[in-house]
Amino acid sequence: IVASSISAGTGTATGPTGVPSSIPKVISPPNGPPSSTPTGTTLIQIGFLFPLNYAFVVAHPVTSAQIFQWLPMGLAYGLGLQTEQIVMQSLVPLDTTQRLGYITTLAMAFIPTSELNSLSLDLHIPTSPLYNDPDQSVNQLMNLIDPSIPLIPGSDVAGGGSTNTGSTTPTPESEGSGPFGSG
Repeated sequence: IVASSISAGTGTATGPTGVPSSIPKVISPPNGPPSSTPTGTTLIQIGFLFPLNYAFVVAHPVTSAQIFQWLPMGLAYGLGLQTEQIVMQSLVPLDTTQRLGYITTLAMAFIPTSELNSLSLDLHIPTSPLYNDPDQSVNQLMNLIDPSIPLIPGSDVAGGGSTNTGSTTPTPESEGSGPFGSG
């Protein structure tokens, strides 16, 4: 999978908030989610900026496949771990339409519990290895992380945010013009 330049979109929208009932409430990894919590790990959530909004990710399956492939690589590199130590669970929506104007994509993953504090700090340091992966594709993905989204699932998002279902969301960008192009 080859990444191309990231196309920016506007993150503003007006109108109703909520996760539309017409979109899936969860996207599972290609091989399915883990059957149980891996030993010594904690479930985290990584939120993404507008170019990877949930409506777009749902409409472009290759994008979700790229997130499942590249996020463990980026987290592992940033934390000095092996990629196998990061286990993806799913992608889910977070209603941030009131605060951000779109529904945020959350990547749910298990990381070693011992790395929780390091990741929590590194998310807020733009010069950390987390955002400077040598692989161009992984680097692009990691630089679309929204550090304002709490790392621990269920934590309150500043300005409000929930996984409640509701009505509308911004229309996804046209086919092939997304964050990683059509490749």
